[in-house]
Amino acid sequence: MKVLFARPHGEQASGDGGVEPVTLRYNAAFDVYQEIVDRNTSLMLSGSKPSLLAYLEEERAFEELDGARHALLTAAALAYPTVH
Repeated sequence: MKVLFARPHGEQASGDGGVEPVTLRYNAAFDVYQEIVDRNTSLMLSGSKPSLLAYLEEERAFEELDGARHALLTAAALAYPTVH
């Protein structure tokens, strides 16, 4: 199966100009998510229960991480197209 990706109008045809910013976004989202998960995990391991707000914060961080992952994969596919 061949998957075709179209470049948005005006995007550079070479280099990783579109990949670097989304890589930074992904790394930042991962760091935030990991920090929240670590905090909630340490609360649970100490016998406490994270608040509902803490669970919501973790869910929001996961959604941001998932969006950043999707953007990174899309940018990489556009910057480095391959034939499958």
